[in-house]
Order: sequence, then structure tokens, then C-alpha cells
Amino acid sequence: MDCTLDGQPKKNENYFLLSDCLSEDKTLRDEIHRAKLEWTLAQQAAERADTSFKRGCVFCRTEICGSRAAYIKHLYQKHNLYLGKPENLVFVDELLDKIQKNVESLICIYCEGTFKDRTVLKEHMRKKFHKCINPHNKAYDKFYINNYLEPEKTWKKKPAISQTNSDAGGGSSENEDEECSWSDWNDESIGIMCLFCNYNNNEFTCILKHMKKEHSFDFEEIVKDLTFYQKVKVVNYIKRQIKLQRCIFCETESDNVLEHMKKQQHYKIAAQKIWDQPEYYFPMSDNDSFLYNLDATSNSDEESDVENVTEAMCNL
Repeated sequence: MDCTLDGQPKKNENYFLLSDCLSEDKTLRDEIHRAKLEWTLAQQAAERADTSFKRGCVFCRTEICGSRAAYIKHLYQKHNLYLGKPENLVFVDELLDKIQKNVESLICIYCEGTFKDRTVLKEHMRKKFHKCINPHNKAYDKFYINNYLEPEKTWKKKPAISQTNSDAGGGSSENEDEECSWSDWNDESIGIMCLFCNYNNNEFTCILKHMKKEHSFDFEEIVKDLTFYQKVKVVNYIKRQIKLQRCIFCETESDNVLEHMKKQQHYKIAAQKIWDQPEYYFPMSDNDSFLYNLDATSNSDEESDVENVTEAMCNL
């Protein structure tokens, strides 16, 4: 657009604007995002259901057969290489190809420094705690399902990492005191909120202890036999009920629902048919830090849950 120095148009002219400020544009963007998420979830479900996986370990050449999750587990347990939770990974074969290419090219997967031989590379990664993915490296974003959930948003703020110019092994690396591994990357700046009250803490274990002590609600015991996506539903159900001032057990509305639940000893979840509904796949608020800390189980029903998420997205 032809403008003056102060930003005003020099003359009347037609122009095309691409912005989600326009309802038509926003609708189209949302549809594209939903289709991409649906496709990604379907891909993830297919990968996790596939039992024909076979691949040699990039470090010890042990051949892992069966599932991709078993390979990810082997890397972590035997070589301390943490790629993330298997339930949060997608396009796993491509991710493993990328890591293997780096290792075979003597490139550190974290700082991408190049080293003279495999021994020096392995020693560097061990000493510098570089056996993890650099969360600042956007080349790896496509392999983590969280990055598909909301467009234009970063689900975890990444701590700054200072870089130095050299490393004793021959490659570049970050300051050792300021480095963080993926497993420690818990976003200390974002607190986790209690499901029932305003208590906030950066440590998930403290939240669990608080709920058990103050609300007689043993979250771990209650959800121990549930799949990952059922846990998500439970959390979203509880948060919705509390927001609506409804008891999570009997669904009675009250001006002081916490007092009602305490008196009636209703700090327990309702029957499964109440909360195990597609609507509770979706969080009450953006970037719910409580959900980030849920651990998935190995329950076999989890694969069907992924398919149910896809179906729920289609029905929105």
C-alpha cells in the first residue's frame, strides 16, 4: 500500500488483507488448524498401534522390536537420552532418523557442535548433559503433539540459555551452569493451580500433597487405573464443575461448593458415565499447567482414546 511517512494512505486504493481479525479469515484458519490436528492425532494413533516396528539403537546397535515407545524407553533407560514422553511424540521415525543422522555425523543433538570422533561426542554429551533435545530448536517442534494443539502459542516458555563460543571437545556449547535438560524443563515461571482452590505451586508433587491434605482428595489414587486421556477428562470435568459452583460428586449447585463438598465428604469424582464424555477432552483454559504434568498409563484402551479425540474434534 502506498503510504506517507506518517502511515497515511497517499491515495484511495484497493488492497487485500490477510488477518484473523476478519471473521472469514479466522474461520478458515481454525478449520485448517483443526484438520491438521486431526491428521496429526490419526498419525500418532497409527504409530502407537503399529507393532511391526524394528530398529537398531543408534548408540549400542541393540535391535528393538515391537513398538516405538519401547525404542524411546530403551534410549532413556540405557543411554539417558530423553526425547520426551512417548504419548507426546508423533512422526517418531522421522525424529529418530534426524537424531541418528546427527550422531553418525558426529553432531551433538543439543548444541549441534561437531566433534572429531564418536568417543569425544559421547563424552561431550555426557559431561554437558546434552543427551536431550534443545527446546529452542524449532526444527524439532513438529515431533511434539503439544505444538499442534494451539496455533501461534508456545505451550511452555523456554528458559534462556547462554551460549559460549567453544568447548573443550572441539564443538560449541552453552554455559554448563545455565544448561537445562528436557527432563528438567518444567517452566518454573508458570505455577500449577490446585483443582479446587487458589493454591499455587511450581511443583506438581506439592499440589498433589496439598489436595490430599486440605481437600482429602488423593488424585494419584483416584486416577491410577485410568488412561492418559481419561485423566485429562477428570481434570477438565473437575475444573468445570468448580467454576460452575457444582459438586463434583453429586452435581448439586451451591454458593460455597467447597464447603458443601467438605461437609458431605464429596471430594471424590462422580460415576464414570458423568465425566467420561468427549466434551471433557478440551481444557477450561489455555495453557493449563496441571495437564502438562499428567503421566500416561500403559492401558491398552489409550489407543482408542486417541481415536476418540479425533472424532471429538470432527464433531466440533
